[in-house]
Amino acid sequence: MLLRYFFDADIRDFIPAYDIDQYYYVREARTFAAAAFNGGYYGSNDLTAMVGRYGPHGLAYPLVYGGLASLLGGWRDWLSPALNLAFVTAALLCMAGRLSLGRQLGLVCLFVVFSPTLLYLPLAYQEAPQYALALALAGALAALFNASKAGPVGKV
Repeated sequence: MLLRYFFDADIRDFIPAYDIDQYYYVREARTFAAAAFNGGYYGSNDLTAMVGRYGPHGLAYPLVYGGLASLLGGWRDWLSPALNLAFVTAALLCMAGRLSLGRQLGLVCLFVVFSPTLLYLPLAYQEAPQYALALALAGALAALFNASKAGPVGKV
């Protein structure tokens, strides 16, 4: 809604041109969506991932984003920010069941005012899925902590 209001644009107008890293992430995901592991060679100074011919940032981003794109009918540049938003939203929803209402609101407020979030979510960087993974792991850790506070199961 903010994109439409301020810029008369929407997420489908996204072009990955902010810097070279973002451009490479999108190119690698597009290549994976089209050719899987048979794509081109990515890397500078002969630095590539340990698995595959992708750049030094690794195979995870092209594998997840390109794999989902191939399932969704092919790559479109706006898939990066759309998937970023979907992953972080899903992680926040998973966390919601494990936190009290006050902590949920606190987490959402911190997430909204944390400036890197506002920068990275609508772009094609790897930080957004890393935020989502961190939230999912924190949720699992919170559940373990709450279970340990409740005491052993089966004791009367």
